[in-house]
Amino acid sequence: MGQRRVYIVDRCFGKSLAESLRHEGFDARWLDDHFRQNTEDVDWIPKVTAKKWIILTKNPKIFQVTIEREVFIRCGARVFSFTEGQMRGSRFIPIVLRAMPAIEQFVDTHAGPFFVAIRPLGSLEMWYPPSFGLMPHVRHQRQVRGDPASEMDGAATSDEQGD
Repeated sequence: MGQRRVYIVDRCFGKSLAESLRHEGFDARWLDDHFRQNTEDVDWIPKVTAKKWIILTKNPKIFQVTIEREVFIRCGARVFSFTEGQMRGSRFIPIVLRAMPAIEQFVDTHAGPFFVAIRPLGSLEMWYPPSFGLMPHVRHQRQVRGDPASEMDGAATSDEQGD
């Protein structure tokens, strides 16, 4: 058997998601247990990616910031982002837990870099890269504002298809 996956839970989730994932048998670590709170995303992302850790965040806008997106791509980061960032408390925990089998399958079949959204019902939606074929549990890729690659590929978004 290969090396056990490690999920690094971004501070925007709080410690409760890491604890819930550990309770379910996943190796989950909270970002603030490894880095100071004021550590910039562009500083911690390469370090956790070099360890082959998978990033869980609740900040989908992180990928829309050009310098952070470039760091994700250059480092080959594997990122899953819960898209309802404004959801408060622990209401997001059952949704992320429901998505974990699909996340595990996705990680098994895709190398980084990738940025995948965790939708409110627990489905996954590819945001980057736009050239991947879709998997049955992945809805449809979404164009990320400011990403020339996704704007040029001409793929319809899920909204355009009436999903």
